[in-house]
Amino acid sequence: MTATCPNSKDTVFHIEVQTAYESSIDERILVYEALILHQTKKKRVKTLLINLDPTTKSQQLGRHDFGSVKIQYQVKNLWEQEYEELKQRVGLLPFTPYLKGGGQQQIKEASERLQQQIDDPRECAEMLFMLAILAGRK
Repeated sequence: MTATCPNSKDTVFHIEVQTAYESSIDERILVYEALILHQTKKKRVKTLLINLDPTTKSQQLGRHDFGSVKIQYQVKNLWEQEYEELKQRVGLLPFTPYLKGGGQQQIKEASERLQQQIDDPRECAEMLFMLAILAGRK
């Protein structure tokens, strides 16, 4: 998923979600950033990896040295984030099962909030589907 922000007209924001550790993530991010720069003709790509996997290897992500090329990207470990602090952010509600304090009651609340706050039925259904998939993985 990529998005642009009007205040950063020369930057493309790349958001990547990792549900389980993959040793190739650094190489993929390097390739994605190069392709994004080539396709968009922007000057910068800012990558955020939303990490759902609390394994030791996953916690070491965020930078990689390939020798002549070095990459660095931000990693957000969702299990460290409090549900109560993030529940106002509709876009993060599908990740409720992975948030600290994201139990069954919070999953039900997240489902209700999505239905109340998203007017587009298709978008709402996609978000609820994602919430259900992630809840089923826990």
